[in-house]
Amino acid sequence: MANDDERSDDNVIPFPGGSNGETRPTTSVNALAQQLVDQLLASGQTPARLAAVHDTTAPPGWGIQRRQPEPRSPRAARATYRVRIDLDGSQPRIWRRLELASDLTLAELHDVLQVAMGWTDSHLHHFEMGPRRDPQVMPFLNDFDVQEGDEGIHERDVRLDQVLCEVGERLFYEYDFGDGWDHTVELEAVTPYDEAAPRGRCTAGRRACPPEDCGGIGGYEQLLDGLQHPETAEEWLLERLDWMPDGFDPAAFSVEETNDLLVAALAGSETLASVSTMDLDENLTDLLARSTKPGPALARLLGAAELSATDVPDPETQKRMLRSLLRFTEMVGADGLTLTKAGYLPPSVVVELADLLGLHEPWMGKLNREENVPPVAALRDSAATLGLVRKLKGRLLLTRNGKRLASDPPALWWHVVESLPFGPDYERHAGVVALLATAAGEAPGEAVRRSGPEVLGRAGWWVEGGPDPWHAYRAARPTLVVLDFLGCTTGTTFDDGEATEEGRQLARAALRSRRG
Repeated sequence: MANDDERSDDNVIPFPGGSNGETRPTTSVNALAQQLVDQLLASGQTPARLAAVHDTTAPPGWGIQRRQPEPRSPRAARATYRVRIDLDGSQPRIWRRLELASDLTLAELHDVLQVAMGWTDSHLHHFEMGPRRDPQVMPFLNDFDVQEGDEGIHERDVRLDQVLCEVGERLFYEYDFGDGWDHTVELEAVTPYDEAAPRGRCTAGRRACPPEDCGGIGGYEQLLDGLQHPETAEEWLLERLDWMPDGFDPAAFSVEETNDLLVAALAGSETLASVSTMDLDENLTDLLARSTKPGPALARLLGAAELSATDVPDPETQKRMLRSLLRFTEMVGADGLTLTKAGYLPPSVVVELADLLGLHEPWMGKLNREENVPPVAALRDSAATLGLVRKLKGRLLLTRNGKRLASDPPALWWHVVESLPFGPDYERHAGVVALLATAAGEAPGEAVRRSGPEVLGRAGWWVEGGPDPWHAYRAARPTLVVLDFLGCTTGTTFDDGEATEEGRQLARAALRSRRG
C-alpha cells in the first residue's frame, strides 16, 4: 500500500484522452457534452456546482435530466467497514481512517464525518453515490432539501452498505457549498462485525481540519502560507489570520480526542431519548426544540451532565457557596449603602469584597475601586439581576425580596438556581452550555468556547463572520460570573477551573424545571 500521506489524488477524473494522446470520438453533441463535463469535473467542479451553473446558463431544452441514485440492497449481516476519508485537493493530505458499522445511515455518517474531520456542521452538505461524481445523478437529500421541496431519496433512509459494497468503491461528500470542501470516502476493507466494538471509531489520521469559512482549499493554502511567512504576508492576509482559532496548529490531530467525540456523536439519538422523559428547565427545552438535531457537542454534554441525578448540596454547603452574595447583601443592609459620586461602591466595600472573592494585587490597579475590579462589579450586577438590590438616588438598597432572602440562605440558593441562566435568548442558550459543562464536571469557560459555536449554530443562532468561540463565551459571561462567585469551579471560569461537585449539583438543579 502506498504511504498514507503520499497517496496521489487519484479520485480526480482524468481529462478526455489518455496520456498517449488518444482522444475520444466526438461524433455527437452528447459526446461533446460528456467531454466538457469530464473536463469540469477534473478541474475540481462538483456536480452540485455544475448543475447550478447549467440551470442558469443553458438554453431552454438543453437541461440535464438528473436521475435518482440507485442504492443497492443492504448486507444480510452487519459488517465492519474500514474506510478512508480524504479532503480532496489538500497538500499535505488531510485524511482520516475509520472503522464503521456497515448499517450506519448516511445521516449518521454525516455526523461521524463532521466529528472525524473536525468541522462544526454550520453549513449544508450532500452525499453523492459513486463510482464517480456524475452531474446527471442527484445527490441524496437532507432535511434542508426536503424543506425546500426537493424530491428524492433522503440520506436517513440509506445505509452505508447500500452505497459502498465492494472494496475500492467510493462515496463523495461535499460540505459548505460556498467553500466547497469535497471529501472522498473509500472502502478499504470489510471484516466481521464485533458487537462489543463501538459503531464508529477512528484508527488513524493526519493533520488538522481547516478553519470554517476560510475560502476552501485555495483560501486555506493562503492561510498556511501566511502562518509560515507572516513577515512577507500582505495586510489582507494578516487580517484573515487574526480570526483564526487561537493556537491553531495545521499539523495537529488526535485519534483519542476524535474517538471521545465520536462516541457522543453516535449516542446523540439515545441521549435525546433519555432526556426527553425528564422535567427540564424551559431554557434547555427551548434550546433542544430549536436544534434540528443535538449534534455531537450537545449530545456529549447531555450524556455527561447526568441530569437524572437529583442530589443537591446540604444547607451548610449552600451557605458557604453564597458567602460573597450574603456578605454583599449584609453590607448593603437595611438602611442601604451610599455610593460614590460616580455611582460606584465605596472603596472600603470593594476592598473587603475583593478579599472575599480571593482577589489579590496586582490587578488592574488598586483593589479599592470598583471600576478596576471587574469581579466585584459583576457581583453587584448579578445581585441586581437577581432582584436583590436596586439603585435609588445615589444609594444601593435591598429590595423586598433581598431582605427576605438575605436571612434565609437555602431559599436564596434556590432563588439563584432558578434564575439561571441569565440574559436574553442567545445569552441564555450560551448560559445553558455553561451549565451543562458544569454539570458534566468540565471547565465551563473552556467548554463554552469549544462547544458553544456548534451548539448555538445548530439552534439557529447566526453570528456574522462565522462561529466564534469568544463570542459564545461573552454571551455566557452573565451565567459564568454567577458560577464564579458561587465557587462552582476549582479556580474561576476565566482561568478555566474545572467544576466542583457542589457546582455540578447546582448546575443540574438549574437545568431541571423544579426544585429537587
